[in-house]
Amino acid sequence: MKLVNRHTKHIISECFIDRVFIEIVCELKDLSTNKQHGKFNVLNCMEKSYKNKKALGIIDEDRGNNRPNLFKKQFVLNTQMPNINVWRHEIEHHIIIEIKPAADGFIFQEGQRLGIMKGDSLPKEYKDFCKLAKDDNIHKNLELRDLIKSIKKDCSETIIEIQKLVKEIDS
Repeated sequence: MKLVNRHTKHIISECFIDRVFIEIVCELKDLSTNKQHGKFNVLNCMEKSYKNKKALGIIDEDRGNNRPNLFKKQFVLNTQMPNINVWRHEIEHHIIIEIKPAADGFIFQEGQRLGIMKGDSLPKEYKDFCKLAKDDNIHKNLELRDLIKSIKKDCSETIIEIQKLVKEIDS
């Protein structure tokens, strides 16, 4: 599934690690997606910039029920999987992928599960990995990129579902 040369600004991520994750998993051009800061901004961008257009948001599941009112009022849970929830807008062709337990947690857990948390620059402790994931230049971390590529190769049901949703929104 290569979308490398396509316009992908209709794919809107909440944070830097979400952006790097979706771009690698779906083979999108680096920094080609629309990066917003926070769930509210992702939803606001979808509502204002993609009215009557297809859009896909990537957000993290946060502890508690920290979903903006716009989200609660307009999106319906469509698919629930161990690592993602897929929400669909009631009217618009907007999809939200909610990664759980947040993208950094998912990547760290999958790396641990697959036994591929290697390299000198990848923290072995989750708390330290979360700090790394907040770095504005995370897209330049080659070991993290290799880790995500390895997770992608594993072709878990989560990865396959994410690729399917990106393909749906891109068609």
